Amino acid sequence: MINSLPNILTLSRIFTVPVLVALLWYPGWQLGYLLGFALYCLMGITDYFDGYLARAQGTVSKLGVFLDPIADKIMVAAVIVMLVATGDIDGWHVIAAIISGGVFLFANIVAGAYLYLERIESRGARPAWLQRVPSIDVLDQLSYRLVAFVFPLWTFSVIAGAIWAESAWGRYWGWDPKETWALISIIIYAFVLHMRLIPGLRGKWLFNLMAVVAFASIMMTYFGVNFYLAGLHSYASGDQIVSVKFIFGAIAFLAIVGFFAYRKYAIYFKK
Repeated sequence: MINSLPNILTLSRIFTVPVLVALLWYPGWQLGYLLGFALYCLMGITDYFDGYLARAQGTVSKLGVFLDPIADKIMVAAVIVMLVATGDIDGWHVIAAIISGGVFLFANIVAGAYLYLERIESRGARPAWLQRVPSIDVLDQLSYRLVAFVFPLWTFSVIAGAIWAESAWGRYWGWDPKETWALISIIIYAFVLHMRLIPGLRGKWLFNLMAVVAFASIMMTYFGVNFYLAGLHSYASGDQIVSVKFIFGAIAFLAIVGFFAYRKYAIYFKK
């Protein structure tokens, strides 16, 4: 149903991206930046109304569900890339990476809480000390929204870091371990986010389990590279604060917990 109004609004954001890029192309063109800001706000409004109208009119379609997150990511990524390329944002990749790390950690805690409470509630009512913790449905929505929020910010930090590296080291990308693992983490979290669109993989249990597993790639990017691999970011190579045995033990523990959680809550996997 491409001709439905919600889908037209979604597609309009995708087709408007080249116009937005053109308005931001010249750093000194203040009118272009003003028009670009107004256009970006308008595109954001369409992002609200496409979903609202689709639900209100009963015209929710698989095409709309698929295109909406893609349009959002293209729109945000285009603005970030242009602002970095024109020099309006310089050296912000470290700040973005620090903020991203905090949000990833929070999302990991929320996803872990979901898996834990799912197991607890399978045995009956929650104990008194857990009564104030939100429901597992709320935790599931929160973990998804946190990952959806931080993904573009993390992607921006990698792109901005590559541009900074060109001025600092004379190349945009050199497959340094830190760069490589940052790219790996982007690919992993892109898959985790889009699991909600794949039949058979859109279950709550599986998403939260994968969100916890994916956090390992962030830990490797932030700390593992520094201690275990050789590269420009290996500031503490040789000073391994966590042993390899501990890492494999943690993976095994997570696998066991995930297995028993799935056995109890296979019904969530099918939703």
